Amino acid sequence: MTHFKTFLSSTAIAAALLSTGAAFAETDLGNGFTADGSVDLSYIDLGSGSDGEALLFTDSELSWTTGTFGFDVGVVGGASSGGGEAAFFGGFTYTFGNGDKLTLGAPRAAFDEHAQFKLGELSTFVRIMPFISGNSLITSAQLLSDDLVVYGVRYDGAAGALDYAISLHQEEDGQASAFSSSASYAMGTGAVSGGLEYIDIDGVDAITEVKLRYDGRANQFGYGAGVMSISSGGSSEEVYEIYGSYLPNDQLELTATATFLGSGGDAIYGLGASYAFNENTKLRASAMSSNDFSDAAYEVGVRFEF
Repeated sequence: MTHFKTFLSSTAIAAALLSTGAAFAETDLGNGFTADGSVDLSYIDLGSGSDGEALLFTDSELSWTTGTFGFDVGVVGGASSGGGEAAFFGGFTYTFGNGDKLTLGAPRAAFDEHAQFKLGELSTFVRIMPFISGNSLITSAQLLSDDLVVYGVRYDGAAGALDYAISLHQEEDGQASAFSSSASYAMGTGAVSGGLEYIDIDGVDAITEVKLRYDGRANQFGYGAGVMSISSGGSSEEVYEIYGSYLPNDQLELTATATFLGSGGDAIYGLGASYAFNENTKLRASAMSSNDFSDAAYEVGVRFEF
């Protein structure tokens, strides 16, 4: 099987170098089961004369444990009238006495756990795009390859104010392997987070993906900045993001983002608003535009968090 090699050596690098989440509390379902994630139902108009369409997106995980042994199953992906893409994850788990967890099987790349870009909270469309979403290239490859199988082991742990995740992955046919990691360190009302991923592919230059960001809160204002870099074969490209949010009450959040793509001067500007009806349901609306404001994309939808 060569899907992983083909994708990472062409599609992902081209998309990332040439063109360019939020964490939720677990829901206790009883009998050892918990659910964690979100489901979005949105209407998106991508501009450029295209017809608008509905998009269903989910980034969800179901877990079961006896307190020590258990399993996780998860899915990330989207579907519209034009089709859909999804990646599935899972594994058997062992939870240590201090709460740290070991997963064996086909776990999700640890790079996805921390330091997601704010732009992905505004738009579900962005959350399935490589590079500017802050997602792992392993996840992006799995999203776009129907029968790609990646085995691995993952460790999630915590030490004081530090939360971290580390994973190792191997493609089914042995042509690619990867190290993936991310971490977040709480500092007062803010947090520093980042990630490192290294992918070794037979016959192709290795790929390194690095991200670092800070997110903070001051009274009714949220703010943050981040950078992500992808490099391979002596060439590299970066994406930078800054954002600010205003939260006048516990229900409403207004956000503005600016994402700068590489050294070519391209940028994406975003405006978004979300209104929480309760702790699980939000009404969302957003608009995004390129730096020359020649076109714009709009999205409105409902997010269910659990």
